[in-house]
Amino acid sequence: MGGDHGSVLTKNGVPVAIQGIARNITDRKRAEEALHESEEKYRSLVERSHDIVFIYQGDRFIFANNRATEVTGYTKEELYGMSLADLLHEEDREIVLDLERRRAAGEGIRSLYEARIITKRGNVRYCEFSISSITYGGEHAILGALRDITLRRGTEEALKESEARYRTLVEQSHDAVFIHQDDRFVFANERTTELTGYTREELWRLNLLDIIHPQDREEVAGYLGGNDKEGSTPWVWVARIVTKEGRVRHCEFPVSNITHGGRAAMMGSVRDVTQRRQAEEELRRHRDHLEELVEERTGELRTAYEHLKMEVAERRKVEEELLRSKEKFQNLFDNALVGLYRTRISTGEIIECNTQLVSLFGYDSRDEFIAVFRSGETYVEPRTRDRLLAKLKVAGRVDNFEARFKRKDGSIFWGSLSAQIFPEEGYIEGFLIDITERKWALEALKESELRYRSLFDNMLNGFAYNKIVLDEHDRPVDFVFLEVNDSFVRFTGIRCEDLIGKAATELFPGIDRAEPNLIEIFGSVARTGEQVKFEARIAPLNRWFSISAYSPKRGFFVSIYEDITEAKSAEEALKESEGRFRTLVETMNEGLGGRDENGILVYVNQRHCDI
Repeated sequence: MGGDHGSVLTKNGVPVAIQGIARNITDRKRAEEALHESEEKYRSLVERSHDIVFIYQGDRFIFANNRATEVTGYTKEELYGMSLADLLHEEDREIVLDLERRRAAGEGIRSLYEARIITKRGNVRYCEFSISSITYGGEHAILGALRDITLRRGTEEALKESEARYRTLVEQSHDAVFIHQDDRFVFANERTTELTGYTREELWRLNLLDIIHPQDREEVAGYLGGNDKEGSTPWVWVARIVTKEGRVRHCEFPVSNITHGGRAAMMGSVRDVTQRRQAEEELRRHRDHLEELVEERTGELRTAYEHLKMEVAERRKVEEELLRSKEKFQNLFDNALVGLYRTRISTGEIIECNTQLVSLFGYDSRDEFIAVFRSGETYVEPRTRDRLLAKLKVAGRVDNFEARFKRKDGSIFWGSLSAQIFPEEGYIEGFLIDITERKWALEALKESELRYRSLFDNMLNGFAYNKIVLDEHDRPVDFVFLEVNDSFVRFTGIRCEDLIGKAATELFPGIDRAEPNLIEIFGSVARTGEQVKFEARIAPLNRWFSISAYSPKRGFFVSIYEDITEAKSAEEALKESEGRFRTLVETMNEGLGGRDENGILVYVNQRHCDI
């Protein structure tokens, strides 16, 4: 009840009465209390938000929640003395300020954009800004929410790099590589267009069966009908294709099932084996013809020398065996996939070689190669042949002697050489293999290992690779540290060399009693392969951690530790504050109660009950 317009009535100058108007203000009081409760509720939500929430007016922050201090490193008092420009990265500052000037001028500016901020420690954080205009204190202001997307951006960049790297490898492949989904090509590298004669746009409109030779389509269709088998282990088809120009090519199809765009697909590569098949067919015809000639000659000899059957038969047997042996050796020598040679010890000249060796050194004919080749001149590093000869003279042979060689055009390749010396005859025999690709692969593997080792060592989270220890009843009782990163060393305060190979109970005495579930959880992960994520307080370290664990193979597990001690401390402080508030309300001499939006009483203190 509120009073208004009151006055005093007098008689002979003496007050005798008061007159006035009374107004019922109960609804207004209830509205004020509801408004106050709503304000407290939304303030609590804003303060607990995982996003930065702020109000910006003029050129200063006039409100910022707790998350703003966590991300930026500034206190609220420091933020209230700063402008938005002070937080923005110099490369993004003018863009963002221009957007906000235009927003303040009433232009229809997008409310969601990304920009970088600089924390108090100088770290760059990628943020997603959600901005809207409001009226605050009767004046224009900006209500903003910032979400830290640094981790997401890093993951996206790593994914883009990985995709670009593998796309480059696929595009440079000597084999045709394709992805087939929903009865259509959805990806094809450059080699696929070269092999088939179709452009990529034409391939997108084709089914794989459209380029398969008609006589092979039924068999390939059967393969395609069974391509829903589980797993991604490749299997190999052999079939003919018909190019756009109508040429027939014999091909091998190593294929495997994959997931592409979230749906099942088939990835395959096509290797043109036409020349190999033609060579095999030519060899078969020659073999058949040779057998016919031998059989015919044998019949003639049998007729001509019937009276000398025994002698001729024996001689023929020797001659035929010798002929087959010679032809077999000659075929093996000429068609070997490695370079075969015989060189003079004294000069390094070629006495004999096969076509594979001629090709390795980039020559067009064997005669040209034999005429100009000197083995000592083909090594990139001087005196390499001297070192090879020294090894041969001591051991009589060498295996897998690696060196760099020069081709006719001056290009360089790596070769692996195995040889045997025949001092009395004056020559060396051996073979040479091109190992350039293997060398490049080894170098690439080393570089990849260094990159991932650097990433591993610089992770902010602690990383440990462990082996679970079981007792005689196959129950987990301990675990041993096999590998850790620098962050894990920092968390524990124990040097890396003192961690590796040691058991957890040895390094942290009492951990099996203080945290019995920890070893049990890790044991379950190592034996079942199921991933887990949980929070635990490691008593020997007096720290709280968010722990993720998975098993790369049975009996072993990887554990990743994120230090959440500060977050836990904040939770405890919040609980203590709430407890103190509840105690205060319960001990007040005034009755307090709260109703929900339907007017139902949802909370009263003890004094309210007493009243």
